[in-house]
Amino acid sequence: MIPGPQDSGRRRAAAALTNVARLREPDMLAAQIDALSAATGPASDFDQGARAALVWLTTGGPGPLTGLRSELPATPRVIVRELAAAEALVSRDASAPQWYAMGVEHALMWAEGVTPAPPAAAHAGHSVGGAIESVR
Repeated sequence: MIPGPQDSGRRRAAAALTNVARLREPDMLAAQIDALSAATGPASDFDQGARAALVWLTTGGPGPLTGLRSELPATPRVIVRELAAAEALVSRDASAPQWYAMGVEHALMWAEGVTPAPPAAAHAGHSVGGAIESVR
């Protein structure tokens, strides 16, 4: 059987569906954003990074570390790009922890279901400052 235009359209639609990142439910993401925003006192760099990552996943726009613009829904490619930027910063200098990048990394991994502990619980009680750098 020769594939027709409908078959081609179905393949494109299937490819588009598999190119969307599988994330936790929107209400779970929103609850974490709220929890990270509700901190009393100044937020730690980790919490700021985690919140920035989750806001980026839910609203699109410039990535929290790369600054590269992405639209919704987030694709695995753009998430991996931000994770790679976070890992590059985290592993660059062990003597100066990159807490913001660690927050971004943890939040993205949690949102994808890779890490069980949500960012607000993972770093609760830590108010550690660290250098915030960009890999732009």
